[in-house]
Amino acid sequence: MADTGTLWTGAAISGFGVALGFALNSVSGILKTQGERRGHWLALRADIVRCGNGAKGYLEGGVAAPAGRLPVVSYSISFPALLMAELLSEPDVEALSRFFANAESHNRSLDLAQEALGTHASNFQREVDRAVLKAEKVAAGQPQYLEAIDTVTKHLRRHTGHRLLFWK
Repeated sequence: MADTGTLWTGAAISGFGVALGFALNSVSGILKTQGERRGHWLALRADIVRCGNGAKGYLEGGVAAPAGRLPVVSYSISFPALLMAELLSEPDVEALSRFFANAESHNRSLDLAQEALGTHASNFQREVDRAVLKAEKVAAGQPQYLEAIDTVTKHLRRHTGHRLLFWK
């Protein structure tokens, strides 16, 4: 007959092993989720900075319909993921969606201007004027740019503990 002390010790060790495995798996999942969220916030921030600098360059560059476009990929990938995770307040959604809507509108205006180039002068100028208007809204240092970058920076600090020493 087995010693009851040995049985209890074996059961306790097995139970501890199961609990430890569960805890490690949970911590791993939390770290993965935090890493993914941090990645989404950093992707949004990178595109906001690149949009702001690109718009400023467009305004200062003097090229009416350049080939380059403002980057908006993170908005179509990271923004929905952060929305689904319920990490955005209504003002956050407003700031980010307004910024990226104007960046996308700038890109669309440049596409239409290039289509009209050489064939429809009035359409070309109308789209260039619209592109300038949208670029003025998202250029680095402008209110929409500052709102968007502040929103992302706030979340990076709050939700990931990430310190942006290189910003502000």
